[in-house]
Amino acid sequence: MSTPTPSKARILCLHGYAQNAAFFRQRTGSLRKALKAVAGDFVFVDAPFAATAGFLGDINADERGQSLGWWTFDEATASRPSLSHEYAGVERSLELLDATCEREGPFDGVLGFSQGAALAALLCMRRRTLFRFAILVAGNAPPF
Repeated sequence: MSTPTPSKARILCLHGYAQNAAFFRQRTGSLRKALKAVAGDFVFVDAPFAATAGFLGDINADERGQSLGWWTFDEATASRPSLSHEYAGVERSLELLDATCEREGPFDGVLGFSQGAALAALLCMRRRTLFRFAILVAGNAPPF
């Protein structure tokens, strides 16, 4: 009798602020290659909001593509979003991810970078059995 081959992990991937799914996919090429023995499917999702024009980082717009965010900030802190005390759109992003998990799941894990890491942490806190693991890179605790 043969031993069943374990399936490779499916990972939901959430980009950072002022990025998009295609850009995050490109930037994680080395990580995906390093994980290919254990992770077989990476699903990248675009955030639903346009990023504030005052904070688009130092990457050329042609390279970056459309700048998106998982939530928006108050205008007074557009150039330093981490200082914001007002956040709008978090529920809409969570609904988008719930629908993505229903449509394209199940997922074994979630990978989030920066703002995507904060959202991934929030998603894990709200739905503790949704993922077996989380990879949170350069994020912070959800501020809400």
